[in-house]
Formats: sequence, C-alpha cells, structure tokens
Amino acid sequence: MTSTILPPAPRTRTARLLEGEHRWGRLEESSALFTARTGVCTRRLVVYAPGADAGDRRILTLWRSWPAVGGGLAFAVALGLAPVAPVAALAGMLAVYVGGLLLVARRSRRARSGCRSVKCSRVQLATGWESVGDEEALEEAVAELTLLERLRDSGRIGEIGFELGWARVHDRLGTRR
Repeated sequence: MTSTILPPAPRTRTARLLEGEHRWGRLEESSALFTARTGVCTRRLVVYAPGADAGDRRILTLWRSWPAVGGGLAFAVALGLAPVAPVAALAGMLAVYVGGLLLVARRSRRARSGCRSVKCSRVQLATGWESVGDEEALEEAVAELTLLERLRDSGRIGEIGFELGWARVHDRLGTRR
C-alpha cells in the first residue's frame, strides 16, 4: 500500500498577519525607495527554531512590531485619560507602553533565544556595489527555505522532511561567525 503526502491546509490571512508570511521565519529587506535614496540595500534573514509553533511565531511578531502596536495602545490610553487629567494621561500612556514592552520581552525570551539570523548590506559606491556581511549565506538559506516550502506545499515532502531541512538551515546559520 502506498501512502500519499497531503499538502498542509493553506494559511489564512489572519495567521499570516499575526504570525508572519513564513513558518520558518522572516526576510526583512529595505524598501526600493530607501535604496534609491541612500544607495544602501539591507537584508536580514531571521530563522526561527525548528518546530516553532503558532504561539512562538505570534509572540516574535508582536516583539518585532511592539514599537508601533505599543505606541498605538499608549496613544489610545492617553486619549481616553486626557479629559481626566494630563498627568494621568501621561502616566497611563507610559505604564501601558513600558509594561507591555516588559511583558512581551519576558514572554518572547525563549523564542528569541532560538532564532538565528544573518544580515548583509550592499552599498552603492562610485565604482559599483560593495557587499558587507555574508550575502552568500543569506542567499543560500533563503533559496533552501523557499524550496522546502514549495516542496511541502506541493506534497512532495511531508512535515518531517520540511522540519529537517529547516533544522539544517537553522544549524548552519548558528555556526557562522
């Protein structure tokens, strides 16, 4: 009897918003406008620990976006308390932002410690582009993780094969200096 590997269910928009585009981590890249204006293109690959679940991905996404999320919450608190007293609005705003930051930092500590990252930048000079950082390692890791994702989504490898490949990339990034 042959068994077939069923592709995973597609991720919902809500899951992509709360957890990020990829289960394995994220690729951050400076915008084309920033690159055109400054002549600097920065890329950073963050690979989560293999087996990171939805909770880990959500807390890592919240940690990364806390300046905007916390700022919005603090602003809402300040608006709500401003009619009462300006000092209360300021105190509430600071309490929400700093308290939330400490809470998110504590809750995400374990997940953050399991992350591996590699960063590279390309700077435009008068003589051409110069690379700083490990661009080759970043490109190889992105290519391998993207291929693993495509193979899993098409049903050619299962979750175990996907996680093994993910672990291989994660471990390789951990040994780089």
